[in-house]
Amino acid sequence: MPPSGRNPLLAPSTLSSDPASSWRPKAIELLAILTVWALFAALSAGRIILDPDRAGTSATTNEILFTVAMFASWAIVTPGIFWIADYLGTGGHLQPWQRILLHAVAAVSVSIAVDIVTDVIRNVYLQVGPDTVASVWASVRVSIQEAWALGFIYELIIYAMILAVGFARAYYRRLQERRVQATELRAQLTEARLQALRMQINPHFLFNTLNAVSGLVERDPKGVRTMVARLSALLRHTLTKDGQDGRQEVPLDEELTVLNDYLEIMHVRFGDRLHVRQDIDDSVRDALVPDLILQPLVENAIKHGVAPQERGGRVTIQAQRTDGYLQLSVADDGPGMAGDGLPDTGEGIGLRNVKERLRRLYGTDHRMQIRPGDQAGVVVDLRIPFHTRPHPPTRASSPAADSAPDPPVPATDVE
Repeated sequence: MPPSGRNPLLAPSTLSSDPASSWRPKAIELLAILTVWALFAALSAGRIILDPDRAGTSATTNEILFTVAMFASWAIVTPGIFWIADYLGTGGHLQPWQRILLHAVAAVSVSIAVDIVTDVIRNVYLQVGPDTVASVWASVRVSIQEAWALGFIYELIIYAMILAVGFARAYYRRLQERRVQATELRAQLTEARLQALRMQINPHFLFNTLNAVSGLVERDPKGVRTMVARLSALLRHTLTKDGQDGRQEVPLDEELTVLNDYLEIMHVRFGDRLHVRQDIDDSVRDALVPDLILQPLVENAIKHGVAPQERGGRVTIQAQRTDGYLQLSVADDGPGMAGDGLPDTGEGIGLRNVKERLRRLYGTDHRMQIRPGDQAGVVVDLRIPFHTRPHPPTRASSPAADSAPDPPVPATDVE
């Protein structure tokens, strides 16, 4: 019997627009159909040769050729029967009784047609049948007369078996299509959520920066002009990204360029109180990182590690590659953790956003750790897979994971 597989006549165009990927499944299915019927023909021919008495015929060349021709006829009509199973099995515009009627008409028509063709081959061309005649039309008349006496029951049984395989194949195809569609919908949903998270961080960052600008309007107009210029560059980056390709990841070097624009604004605000040290391994500058992933961490370090201290403080940014992962860290030398080992402020938009974006981009293949510094302050460590090509978003392992709250992580964040 022909194996179930992809429809040779109705390949689903929604799965791929690549011409090579659309004809290849058709060719594979046609090859499978020919292979299965060729196997049946070989087995039947072998039975005639090895045991002609039980096969009910003589082991002549014409008998073997007729056996091959009979199975070849079924191989030719099998794609059509599969198409009928596909069309009538999913014909939502047809009533059940209409589908049953069309199935009955198709079954009888195909069975009689195959019976007529095989009778012509057997009785006219190979001269091995019981009703040997001299012309094609004579054979056709004999076959039609036999059809009135239900002489095509054998062919009808074979047709039903092929149709059953066609139904199983159509069900499998529809199931696969639904799985592909569900996967695509989940990917689109994840992408939309990532984009929403990215859009969430933009106004959060903008409001905080404008607040810093407003604090210097009267006492440092020159500094305000510098801050506005840097803010313009930052807005150009975020608005251009949102309007272009919507990439979720950018090279680390590009991320640091945006971060430096932000740090220039903070330098105007804090002056000599803010010291920044960047320890970036040159070999990781091409690595892809989530866009605007460092800015919330640095903003958090400045607010809780530098601003509370009259003398100011230092923020250290590090990046290196370790065992196939990109290690990023942002550290400050501020007051650090509270007495109970936890940050003395709640988790706000920035860190929640960072955590959620990392989870949706990398699933469980990442780590975000917030810990006390070796001597003072707080360190935020990120570990993500090192890669220089876009990383596909990773869906949560179960539907419930999308709605389940994240486990509490000790962290501080901007309001």
